[in-house]
Amino acid sequence: MNYLIAGGLLLCMLGWLVSAYQRMMQLRENAVRFWMQIEREVKHRHDMLIELLGNAAPDFPLVGQEMSKVMKVNDSCMTLMQQSPLMDNAREMENFVRQEKELSVVMENLFAVCEQHPDWKVGEHLPRLKKEYGVSRHQLARLHHSYNVAVCVYNDTIHAFPSVVVARAFHFSAAALCE
Repeated sequence: MNYLIAGGLLLCMLGWLVSAYQRMMQLRENAVRFWMQIEREVKHRHDMLIELLGNAAPDFPLVGQEMSKVMKVNDSCMTLMQQSPLMDNAREMENFVRQEKELSVVMENLFAVCEQHPDWKVGEHLPRLKKEYGVSRHQLARLHHSYNVAVCVYNDTIHAFPSVVVARAFHFSAAALCE
């Protein structure tokens, strides 16, 4: 009878262990899926800025300096995105977020300079650039929020008892927030 009780307890513990492991894997994968969507949107924005600013640059040399600042920051965002898995590196994630904020600043500067040039205001480039950049920025903000929620749930799960036992045994590590 004691063997039957011990076997039942062991089976229950094993079932819980497998369940906890699967839950952590699902939560991690959920965060990874949101991060992959962020990567796709950053790549889309990068390509869009290259296309729109590249097509406009020869026609509007007066705003060329602002355009080159935008392209430099845009390229550094892409470089950071491609270098390492940012999800697992808080410092690199901070650098990426800083570059994203800097891109917002240089884009606002570009829009301000462009507003001073009547040719740009009536042309097709500035309105299209503002619209597509705005859509991309909104999409990225939504994805950042969803990613951060997913990471918080995952991080909370791997740090809560008794899940922390499984997390440590299988080397689950906290993911970095994109704040």
